[in-house]
Amino acid sequence: MSVILVNDFLFGMLGEKKVLWNYMLDGIRNLVPVDTKILKDNNQYNNNLSFEENVANYIKNNYPDCKLIIQNGSYFNLIPINIKKIILIQDNLRKMNIKSPMQETNFKNADIVVTNSNEVDNYYNDRQCVQIPLGIDSDFFKIIPRENLSFPIDCKIGIFVGSFTEVKGWSTMKKIIERHSEIFWILVTKHENECYSSNNSKVYNKIDQHLLVKLLNCSDFFILPSPSETQCLAAIEANLCNIPVIMYNTGYITNLTEEEKSMIGVVTNDFNENDIHKVAYTKFESRNIILNKYSIESMNNKWVSLIDYCL
Repeated sequence: MSVILVNDFLFGMLGEKKVLWNYMLDGIRNLVPVDTKILKDNNQYNNNLSFEENVANYIKNNYPDCKLIIQNGSYFNLIPINIKKIILIQDNLRKMNIKSPMQETNFKNADIVVTNSNEVDNYYNDRQCVQIPLGIDSDFFKIIPRENLSFPIDCKIGIFVGSFTEVKGWSTMKKIIERHSEIFWILVTKHENECYSSNNSKVYNKIDQHLLVKLLNCSDFFILPSPSETQCLAAIEANLCNIPVIMYNTGYITNLTEEEKSMIGVVTNDFNENDIHKVAYTKFESRNIILNKYSIESMNNKWVSLIDYCL
């Protein structure tokens, strides 16, 4: 009996080592991956049909015993086939004030909705949801010796990871860079063409995760000055490298207790850049806090329990 896992791109688009869907495929038996690349590689993608229609035809032709579909809930419609469906809502579009009839329709009509944090639960509380926090590879994101990547050695180093957009608080970030010339800033963007220039910063475009781990371990702290960011995966990855954070209380961080938040850096509802020096010069042991909160094994065990319940 097959369980189909569907996303437009299951294996990432930005040079990632692994993404959520990979961890599920590696750790959960009988999951069958379906995405755009798989359809095209198998010559089963009809350009005259929608992605959803192509997926439905692929399932009918190749997996007639399928009893359950797990799919992204935000960026394409429910697969048009009479099979029970679980949607995963990762992107908190309601918090971002992005009107998405597609996500709202999926949210209403899916058999089961899975969320990934307390914050998403709070915004999508008009029906019962199942929360399965994201698992992150703590064997990959870890403490390693600081490499010589030609950064200054006589100042503190801050790192920003995301994109140069307001969702990530970029206008605030630029002002912070300008006001804090005593700090060197590593700026990592997932887009190839985004650029910024200053004497106290260096931009890295669309890098792979191996280099990201090196850059995190060269940093003294991680910063994300955005109240509207809805996931904050990079902050968790920084914590696993034992790098403290200064950021809003948002995304995955909302699953931590107040005591735990105080032990990973400065997590606040009222971002104050004066806290930068507190984070940069204070010793935190953030990795130990995160290790037990976001394990891949725990995530997959919860998915297995839900799949068993559905079947």
